[in-house]
Formats: sequence, C-alpha cells, structure tokens
Amino acid sequence: MLISFFTDYLILAIAQIIIGVSCGIYPPAGLSILSDLFSSNNRGKFVGIHETSVPTAMTAGPVFVGLLLNFGFYWNMVFQFCILPSIMLLACQITFFKIKNIESFDKKPNDQVKLKLSSQMPFFLIILIIVYVFRGSVNAQVSLLPIYWVFELSADASFSALILGIMRIFSILGQVVAGYLSDVYGRFRIFLAIQILLALSLVPTSYLPFSPLLFASYAIFSILYNAFMPVMFTIISEQLFPEERPKNISIVMSIGGISTIVHTIILTLVAESYSFKLAWLYPVITSFLAVPLIMLLKGNLKNSF
Repeated sequence: MLISFFTDYLILAIAQIIIGVSCGIYPPAGLSILSDLFSSNNRGKFVGIHETSVPTAMTAGPVFVGLLLNFGFYWNMVFQFCILPSIMLLACQITFFKIKNIESFDKKPNDQVKLKLSSQMPFFLIILIIVYVFRGSVNAQVSLLPIYWVFELSADASFSALILGIMRIFSILGQVVAGYLSDVYGRFRIFLAIQILLALSLVPTSYLPFSPLLFASYAIFSILYNAFMPVMFTIISEQLFPEERPKNISIVMSIGGISTIVHTIILTLVAESYSFKLAWLYPVITSFLAVPLIMLLKGNLKNSF
C-alpha cells in the first residue's frame, strides 16, 4: 500500500523490506498449516498445489501488469489496483482460520519432545546438506542461464525470455504431479526418482547448443527442478514434530536462500575467469552427489515411505 501512494525512496525501501520479511514469514507457516490440515494420503498433492502459486504468479503477474499499463494505468495506479485483492485475500485467510480453528504452536517443546527431536538430527542435517550444496548450486545456475544463453550461446534476448516464461508452465505441472505421485507411490521413491532424473537432465541443459533439443531438455529439467520442492517439504513436514516444524522449515529455506547467493557469486566468478561450461560442472556434479545423500535419508525416516 505504501508503494502505491509514496514516491520517497526511503519509504519505498522500507516498504520493500516489509514485503520481503512478510514473504519470508509466510512459507514456513503456510506449509505447517497444510501439514496439519491434510492427512498423509493427500498431503503431497495439496503441498504441490500450494507451491504452484509462485510460478503461476510469476507467469500471470507480468502479463496482468502489462495489460493494465497498455490500458493507460500508471505504475502507482497498478499498485493501487492490487490493494483490494490483497485485502480480500487477508479477509479470506482470517475467515478460514476461524472456521478451521487453527491454533499456532506457541508452547516450548517438553523434555519428551526434545528427546525425540534429538533423534531427528541426522535426518535434518542430511536435508540441510542437500539444500545447501545441491539446491543452492542449481538455483544459482538457473538464475545465470539467461546470461549464458545470450552472451555465450548468442541467443536473442527477447526469445530467451519467452522460452524461460513458457517453461514456468512446465514447473507448475511438475509440482502438482510430483505431490500427487508421492501420495500414491511413496515420498522416498518419488524423491529419489526426481533427483536421479534431474541430475541426468541437467547435463544436456548445461552443454547443448541453443536449439530445440536444448528447449526440450530444459522443459524436462524445469518439471523435475520444481517437482523437487513439494516432495521435500512434504517429507520434512511429516518427519518433524508440529512443535518444531515452522522453525525447521524456516531454517531449511534460509539455508537455501543463503546458499543460492553464495553459489551465484562462485559460479559468476568461475564463468568470468574461465568459462560457463566449467562453472556448470559444479551443479552437475553436486546433483549426482545428492543421489546417495537422499538414499541415506531412508534409514532416518520414521517409516519406509
């Protein structure tokens, strides 16, 4: 709301910080609530649907804003136009929480829960390693791919942007399907299958020339890349106790964000000093190394999944 009515840079900066903090607070709480609302028989499906909100918004948002600008709206009018839907969404959330009688876990875990939490540490540490080493490096590569396509493969910038935009549709498909399949065939099996196929698809995505074959491999990679998160979040939600679930999910997401920044810097430095192809070796190697780490998870799960 502040963004739509003010032009002072300080106020806009404060508003952006508030937006960033709010966006960071939501996912751990939202995923924890979903885990409380739905049984394990269909939890993966609904987590997958929940995760589609980001690529859906990133696909529809620019189109919607572009249409408003074409119809004569100014930027501040566009932001003001979004105030009413935001207020309606807040009202729906409050109403939903009252209907479902959702209570937050504001009590500290007792000694028995703390003892159980200590048994979860091997599982949690493996997840953190996977997120930091593998997911962070692949996130960094995905953020650098447009630059690689344009400056290394001499691709047209607008066409590259179009391809990347279309690929977001595939990411939506991957999230919903992966969540559903994990409900039907088991979390561990689907999680492991996703990682193996993702590692294999990352090789042609990293080294093929700019061609239809690259688009096909990147489409497969996009599906698997986005299918990874709903299944992982569902596994975390089911393995961690409700008292600790929001905090630990926030730790995982924070580690992933920090890792993405660190690996983006590393890959950029390697690409500038040597080449992109050499830089891509790191995420390719870590994607294959993540496979045995995921296999280690099986012995630390509460059940076989």
